[in-house]
Amino acid sequence: MSYVIDFKAAAARLAADDGLKDRVDRIIAERMAEPAEPFRETLRQPAGRKKNPLRHLHREAERAVVIAGKLLRGESLRTGGYVDEIAWLREGAEAARQLADELTSLVERQG
Repeated sequence: MSYVIDFKAAAARLAADDGLKDRVDRIIAERMAEPAEPFRETLRQPAGRKKNPLRHLHREAERAVVIAGKLLRGESLRTGGYVDEIAWLREGAEAARQLADELTSLVERQG
């Protein structure tokens, strides 16, 4: 079974058949009038900081690693002066230190 849609052929069929076009327009109008289903929340989504307090530190450190990589390669950060990338780099370095300390204490507690 092929999942490739031939849009040219579909458009030609739609243009040739006025009845089909009217049905498609009616179906689209009905679906647009229906209220949209809310997104279901998965078990993974509410995790956040409540279940894993190290996740926030990881994100800050990850952002700093990206900034450091761009600075080492001499690339532009494309912030246009709106963001103080050196401050983000410092915050990320501090977050990485805290993350390393937390992981070290976790290893010591476990073993």
